[in-house]
Amino acid sequence: MFAVWFLDASIKTESIVGLANSWSRAEEMAKNLYSIKSKVDDLSDVSTGIFFLDDSILYTSSKPRRWQITPLLSSDNDRMTT
Repeated sequence: MFAVWFLDASIKTESIVGLANSWSRAEEMAKNLYSIKSKVDDLSDVSTGIFFLDDSILYTSSKPRRWQITPLLSSDNDRMTT
């Protein structure tokens, strides 16, 4: 399962806002979410991405695999973790 998240850096809050069964659908959702947050909600320092959640795992002491989708990061500004 793929969870779509966004991070509002101004308040340092990361929120999961949607789920998808495929990577391609989750990626599309993350890109759409970035447009909504940056243009409609007028957030200036927002990023979106995807968590990969394994079936039947409770993430209490570890974090799921995580990718940042937008904005695209350069090697000088890499905040993406896997």
